[in-house]
Amino acid sequence: MKIQNALLQRPEDETEYPIVKLCDFGLSHVLKPELGGKALMVEKCGTGGYIAPEIASKNSLIGTEIDMWAFGVMLYEMCTAYKPTKLLNYRYGKIYYFTNFLL
Repeated sequence: MKIQNALLQRPEDETEYPIVKLCDFGLSHVLKPELGGKALMVEKCGTGGYIAPEIASKNSLIGTEIDMWAFGVMLYEMCTAYKPTKLLNYRYGKIYYFTNFLL
């Protein structure tokens, strides 16, 4: 998931809320009950800056936590206009501190 894959549908009726839809599921995985609700990611793939720390290498078992990580990055980017991975002291999977963070 990344911000470029979130679409906003504006309703014709002004009293309704806009609807957010996701698109481009080309790298998606099917979660399997026999793997504990996880999926096996054979190759490490994704968009830099949105990849969760759980995707450490090939053959990782992944679940919905990687989508929550990407959603958090998307929300941060919508609030601040830049990704948390662009911070000065960002280390893969860890954000040490925020600099000049204003809302």
